[in-house]
Amino acid sequence: MGNPSDDPLWRDSYLDRVERQFERDKNHPCIVSWSLGNESGSGENLAAMAAWLKARDPERPVHYESDYEGRYSDIVSRMYSTLEQLRAMSAGLGRNDIATPGRMAKLAERPMILCEYLHAMGNGAGAVADYEELFDTLPQWHGGFVWEWRDHGLRTSTQDGQEFYGYGGDFGEELHDGSFVCDGMVLSDFTPTPMLTEYAAVVTPIKLRLKDGRLEVDNRRHAGDTADLRFRWRDELDGREVASGKLDVPPVPAGEQRTVPSLGSPVRTKVNCGAPSNVFRLGTSRGRSPVTSSAARSNCCRTTPLPSGAPPWARHPLWSRVHGWWATRVSTRSRAT
Repeated sequence: MGNPSDDPLWRDSYLDRVERQFERDKNHPCIVSWSLGNESGSGENLAAMAAWLKARDPERPVHYESDYEGRYSDIVSRMYSTLEQLRAMSAGLGRNDIATPGRMAKLAERPMILCEYLHAMGNGAGAVADYEELFDTLPQWHGGFVWEWRDHGLRTSTQDGQEFYGYGGDFGEELHDGSFVCDGMVLSDFTPTPMLTEYAAVVTPIKLRLKDGRLEVDNRRHAGDTADLRFRWRDELDGREVASGKLDVPPVPAGEQRTVPSLGSPVRTKVNCGAPSNVFRLGTSRGRSPVTSSAARSNCCRTTPLPSGAPPWARHPLWSRVHGWWATRVSTRSRAT
């Protein structure tokens, strides 16, 4: 059949699809970008879809991972890139074997995301904190989307009536992908896995750091202070709670940091005791909920005003993290020309 994405016979079907998608979802506030699809090769039909979207809605960027040249999409998107590849792409280096040599230098002028990463299969979803650190420090990288949320096992039972969730090969079929459909951060019955706990702690928008008896609170929400949260600490020894308490933390505005002067001498004594079995948990909660967040990372968003040459979609607040980088790139390019 060839490549439908580049076959003129398929052009009208592609355009019909993107037009119906847009008209269906255009008024949803959660839509911050349009995607042309997934893993469908590349070609003129996809370029036509992008052109239609940009003419109809210039305020939102277009995403498509397989546009490795960045010819008709606005966002540089990759799947399962390594930490080393993220650094190289941010620097405008790295190999791009299916695109023009040297193209990465140009693509480094755009925002970047991982449309799939971590691959939560088996004991997967590792290196979450390492990726988050690069998302915090490399200006182009906005983050990624974990593949995936839930296992796709189907409820079935053994001959003696024991219920379980089956996957490829459990239903007598000869052609299947085995357990490859079970790659979620929750099980088929929505039971959370340990990897979800780790992921939630790392990517929480309220970053907490305990340093020299002081608590640093970094609010990375786009809107809303921390007035809805209660800050609690709990000290455990061999899994047994030996002390706990609440912290008086004034509301921290969105995008700002605050330091709580002291956590009190009992906490400092226990935290610094050095016992291998001693665990100090610090986090936030709503109402009477237990401590639910314990990340220790800190890096503020960049909010440098955009230059006049920036595209319309770059002014959206969700893309503000790249503003300082964009202004630097545009001003440098202007001086060079």
